[in-house]
Amino acid sequence: MARNIPRRKSSTYSAPSTTSEVLVLSRTKMGSGKICVGGHCFTTRKNVRLLSSTWGRLSETEPYNIGDVYRITYSTKSIPVSFHPIIPPHIEDVSVTHKIKLRTLVNASFMRVIQSLSSPNMHIKDLFEGCLNWQNGKGFLLRGSIPHCGSVQIAKLNHDLVMKESRYQDKVNNVFEHKDTTGNEYDVSYVGCEELGLPLTISANTPIRFSLARFWDKGDGVERSYLQLSGFYR
Repeated sequence: MARNIPRRKSSTYSAPSTTSEVLVLSRTKMGSGKICVGGHCFTTRKNVRLLSSTWGRLSETEPYNIGDVYRITYSTKSIPVSFHPIIPPHIEDVSVTHKIKLRTLVNASFMRVIQSLSSPNMHIKDLFEGCLNWQNGKGFLLRGSIPHCGSVQIAKLNHDLVMKESRYQDKVNNVFEHKDTTGNEYDVSYVGCEELGLPLTISANTPIRFSLARFWDKGDGVERSYLQLSGFYR
């Protein structure tokens, strides 16, 4: 006598997908052997943040390198949506189900793309549509003021940024600083994977990739999304 065996539900994490060529623009540190990979999708002309097929962070062993072009199949929405909700300003997240490396852009070709994506003649305080708040030299978003552009911006500043070392909880971090003529200080932490050494100045008009960290409550009951510097191009 045949038995009726209930079917197990299959685990579905992503909605219907898109396949496009994607240029890798950044590799940033996420701690504990994980990285964040940012790119530009040539089909949608939008920034993307590459996550695993199950919407997880990527291992630092992933082969993505800045300047590589991949053909990537990805989804912009999880199923159910609550599995990985897309919450502004972090609208770039995509789940990658397949990838194949096509080529690496030579510097001239790569820089032509970067220049086309860059916002010119900006002061650091005006990034992300001027929605940043500044306190003790640090820029951050509050949930009540969210830019429409997302959490990534490539900009050419109209002033230099000078790198310095900053210590926090026995850890040395690289921070880029600008002081204006009235003494105001603007600092942004470097989170890229490339090792940098002092002395280092990012000159005005250099394309810089800025991003916004996930919202974080440092213990005062206020969630902040801090400004980060993930890389620069020259």
